[in-house]
Amino acid sequence: MTHKPNLLIVSDNSDVKNTLEGILQDFSVICVESGMASIQVAKETAIDLVLLSISLPDMDGYSVSKKIIETVDNPNIPILYLANSNLNDEIRKDIQYCDVKYLTEPYASNLLLEQIGLSLAESQDEHKHQQELNQVTDALLSLQNDNARLHDICVYLRKSYFVTEVKEHCQQLLDVTSTYGIHACVYVHSDKNRFFLDSDSRMASPLNHDILELASGGRRIMQFGRDRAIFNWETASLLVDKLGSDVDILAMLMDGFEAGLKAIEGIDEFHKALDTFRKQNNQLSLNVRNVVQHLTDSLNNELSRSGAVNMLTVEQEDALIKITDDHLEQVDQLFDSSVRLDQTLETIVTEMRSNGPDNDMSDNDDDQIDFF
Repeated sequence: MTHKPNLLIVSDNSDVKNTLEGILQDFSVICVESGMASIQVAKETAIDLVLLSISLPDMDGYSVSKKIIETVDNPNIPILYLANSNLNDEIRKDIQYCDVKYLTEPYASNLLLEQIGLSLAESQDEHKHQQELNQVTDALLSLQNDNARLHDICVYLRKSYFVTEVKEHCQQLLDVTSTYGIHACVYVHSDKNRFFLDSDSRMASPLNHDILELASGGRRIMQFGRDRAIFNWETASLLVDKLGSDVDILAMLMDGFEAGLKAIEGIDEFHKALDTFRKQNNQLSLNVRNVVQHLTDSLNNELSRSGAVNMLTVEQEDALIKITDDHLEQVDQLFDSSVRLDQTLETIVTEMRSNGPDNDMSDNDDDQIDFF
């Protein structure tokens, strides 16, 4: 069913009202005789256009139009002023100067209908443009808000670069979510760490911890309840109490958090391996020095025992060669140990590089929200 525009006629002249009602039979028409009555109608009914007498018994037409615009909260509502035929030139000039539309008696039906049609079309266009402007404004405000949050993420990532403790890294994540008005709980479940950390007492409940533990390893993003959600990453999961429109922001936070977590844990592992390497390398150097010293002492002792002079006998040469060969075998074994240590260190460095954030980026297509 086609919607008939609602027209409000405000006039205390019964002849004018009857004439207009006869012309406007294709519209839904409401007639009132005073300014206050028209304001009341505008409050209760969606009016598309107003035909308003300039002179009314309780107030002038311009004051009425201002009140109607304030009442319907629509500055674009079309208002056509009704003036009688004896409108003097001075008033006519004022109306034209104010750029208002008016009709004078006698009201020709074709001109009246044409003017109403044009006014309604202009009002619809202005309303459409206003909606588009509101959408652009909302988009700009949203972009401004997103930029502010992206700045928060950048600050968080810069700060996390200097963090060396896993729990401090988790606390920084919760500090960021708190700035968004989000209560959260993070569950770290990597190979080297396993613990919960809550943003406040509200989230510190066994139920939240059980939910996180059960959900870890499930879908990447899961929403449940009214507006709660879990973000599951490889080494950690995040439970939030208010998802809203922050899915992308929280996902970016988790990307940065996991990269930082892996870096912290990788550095710890590297330092442990490096300490072991240093100890073993120091022991290797000590063993080499001991072998060389023992070789020197053994040669001197053999020379002293055999009473060697300037020329060695065949037996003395064989004895010295045997001593040297025995020690060289030990040196070969120590050299093999050194090679193995180098290979171990190279393996650790390679694993750290392969586990870096650049090689662990998840496909965005997998970031789907699962509801349960």
